[in-house]
Amino acid sequence: LGLDAMRLMGFDFEAGRLDESTHPFCGGVPEDVRMTTRYREDSFLPALMGTIHETGHGRYEQGLPRELLGQPVARARSMGLHESQSLSF
Repeated sequence: LGLDAMRLMGFDFEAGRLDESTHPFCGGVPEDVRMTTRYREDSFLPALMGTIHETGHGRYEQGLPRELLGQPVARARSMGLHESQSLSF
């Protein structure tokens, strides 16, 4: 279900992946975004919502202009902006 949601949101699986961990997280660089989620046996909703939120972070990273990597314009402006963009999904 989470992978389907990521596809619907436009996540590029050629430039990233989703794994399992104890806490949802997103990191990496625009051409290699690594995301994690956690699963609970009693409820699917926390995993789904965590995956959607982290996909927002991943899409932000994947949307940075790759031809300008290493330049200031291709860096995340702030954690606040990054977080607000991840909540837009």
